[in-house]
Amino acid sequence: MKLRSVLTLFPLSLTFARLCSTPLAVWALTDLNYVLAFYVFCLAALTDALDGMMARLLDARTTIGSYLDPIADKLLLVAVFVMLGTQGLIPVWLVILVVFRDAMIIGAVMLFHTAHRPLTVSPALISKLNSLAQFIYVGLVLASQAFSSQAFPHQAFASTWENLMPDFILDRVLFGFILIVAVTTLSSGGVYLSRIFNLVSVNDERK
Repeated sequence: MKLRSVLTLFPLSLTFARLCSTPLAVWALTDLNYVLAFYVFCLAALTDALDGMMARLLDARTTIGSYLDPIADKLLLVAVFVMLGTQGLIPVWLVILVVFRDAMIIGAVMLFHTAHRPLTVSPALISKLNSLAQFIYVGLVLASQAFSSQAFPHQAFASTWENLMPDFILDRVLFGFILIVAVTTLSSGGVYLSRIFNLVSVNDERK
């Protein structure tokens, strides 16, 4: 196998690993195994940071990777949001907002693709900030559950966490991230829909 092919496969393998982590995270949450869910989610978040960086450094960007990367992110985040929402660990209204925003964007893109108008919408900065806020927020929620579990293997670390992040501080941090996730979700959804309809208007004017 040529070196170029190997370099191309490496970032893709990280993205595929993140895709595969979604059912494992859902299974762990279904079993209320927050320790496993925490580790799986953290590793998946790490692959999200690494695959894009490696693709740029190795000059191994591919078309399929550009599609799979956001799909892997959204599958993981939406699945974990829904699971934590059903368990009362995330506000239901926030879950609905996150899921509705993604469904609305995907629906709009699919609609225009069905109408034989393929659209390519590059991710906006606000969307990247939204994904980052969601990853941090979910990570904090899972950490709070995992570190309080007797099954957590590093009790010394858990004790340090509790000293640095007592409940009254954690509650305020989580509330702050709830607001950040909500605002960036609404903003990024509006930006995406605006871009999509602007592209459609330009295409119509060219006909």
